[in-house]
Amino acid sequence: MPNQLAVIRSLRQDVIGPQHHYMFGEIATMPSEAYDDVTDAMAAVLERVAVAVDWPRLLVEASWRHMTLHPDREETLLRYQSEAAGVCGECLAEALLQENTGAPDWEREPNAELRHQAVDWAAVVSDTLQHRRGTIRHEYQTPHRRRTGEAQPTEPPRRVLTPGEHDRAWHAIEGTAGEPGADPDTILNAVLGALGIQAPSAEDEQAAREELHERVGRRAGIQRRAQ
Repeated sequence: MPNQLAVIRSLRQDVIGPQHHYMFGEIATMPSEAYDDVTDAMAAVLERVAVAVDWPRLLVEASWRHMTLHPDREETLLRYQSEAAGVCGECLAEALLQENTGAPDWEREPNAELRHQAVDWAAVVSDTLQHRRGTIRHEYQTPHRRRTGEAQPTEPPRRVLTPGEHDRAWHAIEGTAGEPGADPDTILNAVLGALGIQAPSAEDEQAAREELHERVGRRAGIQRRAQ
């Protein structure tokens, strides 16, 4: 079962309780719409957790625990071959549940203290909703994604040459490259002329080179100060 589905099912059962009956794959002891709403709500909880976890830090702390307690252990109870090295599922779970800040002392405290297993969190949330003041629209982002609805950087669309432009460019290259003393500038100017494109002036090229040198100089200065 995918982890996402396993988590949602576990949280959903905390909310609706275990004493429900199902017929033909659908719940029969509560409205199916309410059941679906709870399922969606628990998926939302999982998404909040997934984006709130500092995954790089979790991997670092789990690898520290693994190297401290059992560096030679490999996952054996797997249905598929694991490509992970230097970490195991147990260490990931313990690192996620660890309450200590900073780098936990895994030798002194290898297992997190599970102090909240008896808390009926769904009932607590239900009782506390009367004190709620407004709602929050979450715009979280994971390390590899941008925020929901945030525009992705896009490259400007490339203009496709028409068959006629391509033909003129090809013939310009063919005609110019065979001339004595032809150089890249001569060929480039012939192509641009065939396409009706104006090349930048010498003044524009000089200004662009100076701007580039200035940016490179600023970046080098910043790097020297950082060192």
